[in-house]
Amino acid sequence: MSRIQRLHAAHSWLPRVMGLIGLLGFCGVGCESMLQLEELPPEYPAHDVAEVSNHFGGTHYRTIVLGRLWYQTFGSELLVLDTLNGNVISRTEPLPFGTSGALVDMVIHGKRLYVVSERDAVIEFELDDQQRPRQRQIRPSRDLGIQPLSVSVIGDEVWISGIGGAVTWDSTQPPADLGFSSDSTWGRVVSSMHGPVASLGRRIHSVVDGAFLGAASRLELLPEDSGVDGGLLFALQGSNGASVGVMGPNLREISGFVMKGTVRGMRFTDGRVWFFSDTEIATAELMPDGSLDQVSWIPVKGVRDLDGAGPNYLAVGGTFGRALYRFEDDSSGEGDAFLSVTREAGKLNAAIDDGRRVLTGSNEGVWIYTIGDSIELVDRPLTRDTAASDFGNANWGDVRILDDKRSVVIHLEDGDHEWSAPDDVLITTVVVMGRRIWIGHELGATLIRINGPEDAKDWAYFSLSPPPRIDPADPLRITSGVSHLLPVRVGDEVVWISPNGGIGVAKAVRRPAPEWKR
Repeated sequence: MSRIQRLHAAHSWLPRVMGLIGLLGFCGVGCESMLQLEELPPEYPAHDVAEVSNHFGGTHYRTIVLGRLWYQTFGSELLVLDTLNGNVISRTEPLPFGTSGALVDMVIHGKRLYVVSERDAVIEFELDDQQRPRQRQIRPSRDLGIQPLSVSVIGDEVWISGIGGAVTWDSTQPPADLGFSSDSTWGRVVSSMHGPVASLGRRIHSVVDGAFLGAASRLELLPEDSGVDGGLLFALQGSNGASVGVMGPNLREISGFVMKGTVRGMRFTDGRVWFFSDTEIATAELMPDGSLDQVSWIPVKGVRDLDGAGPNYLAVGGTFGRALYRFEDDSSGEGDAFLSVTREAGKLNAAIDDGRRVLTGSNEGVWIYTIGDSIELVDRPLTRDTAASDFGNANWGDVRILDDKRSVVIHLEDGDHEWSAPDDVLITTVVVMGRRIWIGHELGATLIRINGPEDAKDWAYFSLSPPPRIDPADPLRITSGVSHLLPVRVGDEVVWISPNGGIGVAKAVRRPAPEWKR
């Protein structure tokens, strides 16, 4: 075909289009109405729901080894692994990611495993099959009367503590009123010569009558095989470091030393005590009288918990991921060695994006996230960060984070509307996408839709009153909150980034409104 023939073929549609335009001009409005499609009624009165469509990373919070099995919480999952090679035997997610807090603590009592979903619930598992825990019961925070953070065992009782006090698993009553504020945060409950106690800030109080009994920010009961009857591990946190060591059952220090940074936890295993912060592990042999031998320091970033995985070996979890650790040289190899390492995007302090990929990370590692697809650890510097936004606007008005960082004000033509974050937590960032507002805060992210006349019309079709002008969806629960919200180029989606909760995509989905009954 010649060039002239190709041009003629490419433009052969012009006469037909011109004829159609002429026909419309001749017929006028009548012909236009013939071409209009009939508007279909709505299928249901809709409202926005926020959903996580994709996510990677998170933090390994609690580690327990039972024989050859390694129980590990990771984000919203409970993993069972093999201590010989770190392979995953089974995994379960008792509460879907985005609907409740991460699994931050657990304890084994007999043939039961109790796991804490941060601030939201405690889940009881049966361990008849130790490789595959079976979910038995969930007690939500409204049932417990507190927002749970820790779980422990004293005698035959399982104690749960957190924001608002401490209760036992079998309790049907709210925590006793001990004269403290309802938002006071209680640490792990442990036994002492004064009865069950817990830390509250930097002080130790009885959970029975509230009496002040000593000073500590963290407490951990030493097991019977430690040789220190009724002894405790403690940390007294300061602004730049902490005093750590061993206490007797009278809550008085027996021995200790100073550790820099924020202490994340402490354990006893293999005849030694272990204290760990964001940058190092400190360990010392524990003597029968409660004194400590020479302290050894292990530079390692991001440890949140550990437990003995056999003589000279530890199972370790944290923001870096999880691994087995060989402490000293043995017949299998050199000491101070991490084995069977699984890296995860658990500590994310900064992020930049190009609309298709996100570069994010911290001093523990840098990752490239292909939006909605995959994530990869890379050897690249991350020298810039996307600044959090405190303002956004659209054709309906604008939204601004207020100075107290706990509320936003949404300005519309009919006036200002104020919205506060759940539980009065801090708001970190705000993004506007059309008629939708995404708000990042310390508990996760909240989606707000600005409803208009068309929404009122749809609801009226079902004989319902108009939907709220400002319509927040249930928040996405992401432990450690959301620091960054990055709009995706296409669709009603955002990339969210959490300091310790990983990275992923959240999307706005239209669902039937709760007010509607078929």
